[in-house]
Parts: sequence; structure tokens; C-alpha cells
Amino acid sequence: MVFPTMRVPYGRPPRTRWRGGRALVVGPVDRDLGHTLPRLVRGAGQTRATRRFQAGGGEGAHQALIARRLGADVPLPALVGGDAERTLADLATAVVVPGTPGVGRGAPGTGTGTA
Repeated sequence: MVFPTMRVPYGRPPRTRWRGGRALVVGPVDRDLGHTLPRLVRGAGQTRATRRFQAGGGEGAHQALIARRLGADVPLPALVGGDAERTLADLATAVVVPGTPGVGRGAPGTGTGTA
């Protein structure tokens, strides 16, 4: 799954009668950084090894992904940094097409926001 924070419970999409249409989403597109723990820490002073992950994120990207899963065509105009290749690839994999009229790209060396 490209956007781990957007998993549907039990792997099933919600049932809805609405299908198709078009939704324009305007909002932030960034990278989410996270860590997973093999188990919860119990008590103060314990240290656990974690695994780090990155995933496409941002409120605009998440809303666009939900609308796409409900069957809408979703243009997502956004401004991303010069380092956004991975984020744009995640959106393309999720069939959310950034653009229309186009994605603004920052200058090389500029960063996409992270959360």
C-alpha cells in the first residue's frame, strides 16, 4: 500500500452508492515519516529498536486518495519541492494524477514538506 495511513479497516473499501464523477482536491502534498515498534514500551527508561518508513502524505493527498477509491477522477494541483519524485510516484501508483493544470515544482535542492 502506498499510503499506509490510509488503510481501510479489514482491507475492504467502504460500500457506497456513489460512483464516478470528478473531485478537485487542493491541499498539501508531502512525505510522512514514521517509525514502527515490534511491541510497545512498558515503563520508563526502556529503549526499543524501530523501523523507519516514509510514505506519501499530506492532507490534500490523503483526501485525493479517498476520493479516487470512491471512483472519482481526481486532479490534484500542488506545489512540491525539487525532491518530490518519490511522492509523485506514490500518487501515480494510487492513480491520483497530480496536475491539471499542472504540478508546480520547486527549484532543484528545495525540499518537499515532511511530517
